Amino acid sequence: MHVSDPRPTRPAESFSPEFLAVLREFMPHLEPGTDPSPDVALSSYGLDSLALISLMLELEDRLGVTFPDESMTQEAFATARALSDTVSALGHVPS
Repeated sequence: MHVSDPRPTRPAESFSPEFLAVLREFMPHLEPGTDPSPDVALSSYGLDSLALISLMLELEDRLGVTFPDESMTQEAFATARALSDTVSALGHVPS
């Protein structure tokens, strides 16, 4: 099952290309050739708790950020927008 969202979305260029590349790797239910909707639950794209941990570790590795314990909340990993905002707050500067 692929997820699509009819609501207007933040343009893909609002997310850094590096962030989107990592995120797409962990979204088995994302329609090929599309971007995730910023406000749809990441779980709707097939991410479970183990995948979220792997996603966090990959973001740390590829984007050079570190998630402190206090940033590892359900809210921070709820949607693409929330996760992007969290990564930005942790100091990721798109290249």
